[in-house]
Amino acid sequence: MEACTSSFRATSPEKIKQAGDAVYGNEQFDRIRYQIFDFTNAVEFKISLDEMKEIAAIGSVAAAINSTMRLAIVSNSETIDTAIALYDANTPDSPWTTEGFRSLSEARAWIEVAI
Repeated sequence: MEACTSSFRATSPEKIKQAGDAVYGNEQFDRIRYQIFDFTNAVEFKISLDEMKEIAAIGSVAAAINSTMRLAIVSNSETIDTAIALYDANTPDSPWTTEGFRSLSEARAWIEVAI
């Protein structure tokens, strides 16, 4: 399968939703096996609990269509690590596996083992 690549500056929860829309709206979504979110260059990241719940709800609907997705989040920020925990807490029944990493190479290695 060809890669589905979308690139967004994660400057807001709205940008995260736009990235999700690009992936979830892809005609080959049911064949996509992973997403990598790279926040290593993020200077500031603010997200409310309600915004994270909305993103989690959208992810849960997408997971019903494609249950084999892996989400790799690359970050050096405790704020983003907390957001990952909030996402996981709001998707307890999701079949998706979410993992945080400190480098893009670690995230890619984790993905490679799975696919």
